[in-house]
Amino acid sequence: MTYDIVEGYLETAMHRFGFSYAWESGFMVLTAGIGSRRWKMAIKCMENRFVFYAAYPLQLPHENRARMLEHLNTMNAQSGFGAYFLLDTEQGLMIVCRCDVLIPDEYSIFECIESGLKFISAELYSKWGALQLTADS
Repeated sequence: MTYDIVEGYLETAMHRFGFSYAWESGFMVLTAGIGSRRWKMAIKCMENRFVFYAAYPLQLPHENRARMLEHLNTMNAQSGFGAYFLLDTEQGLMIVCRCDVLIPDEYSIFECIESGLKFISAELYSKWGALQLTADS
């Protein structure tokens, strides 16, 4: 499936699910959350797949990079889905989790979108306490 077809299905699914979003620099951006916890999520459409990103809301000082990378390497080794990395911003370091969801065919695309949203959210939420401890130390 081409990028345009994948993007069209994603927009249709988001309308169907009732999610508000905006397009920024080629990414569909939205706020996700469970309970009182909220985070930014971005979705990138590509040929035959989606890439989901979820960003932990607290940014860290740049001088904590080496220590943070050690923690993220440990979390990546324990992660069943996705991979964590640091994103440099002007305000500091942002912890981001990324996962790819392959689309086997057009018949399963809505299931792929739903699964991707659930899996990336579950991954970030399950590591929330570890991320909080890491951000505080």
